[in-house]
Amino acid sequence: MKADLTILAYSIYLPIGVFVTYWVGKSLYKNGRLYLQQIFQQNEQLIDPINKVLLTGYYLLNVGYVFVLMVQQLPIYTYEQLIEVLSSRVGIILVSLGGIHFFNLAVLYLISRKNQTIN
Repeated sequence: MKADLTILAYSIYLPIGVFVTYWVGKSLYKNGRLYLQQIFQQNEQLIDPINKVLLTGYYLLNVGYVFVLMVQQLPIYTYEQLIEVLSSRVGIILVSLGGIHFFNLAVLYLISRKNQTIN
């Protein structure tokens, strides 16, 4: 009988998924402040609280998504299967993070456009 590598897959995937989510979130938080400054020029006191709320929502959504994707339906018996499952799951997370980022940028763009027409 072959050894089941599913637990090994979990122990590799989970730290990678959480680390990537943390690293991207930290970068977005730091650099997103500049976008928020442009949007909320008249309300400087809103920038940091909004940035923190966005970061919290980002972490909740994406760490939750990492955990949802972690569940493996079939046992993993070969290292080839292990690499395929890991690359597929990490790829899905990266594509999802990119999609969420572009969605957030679109929303911020629309808010800035609205603020420009009001001013």
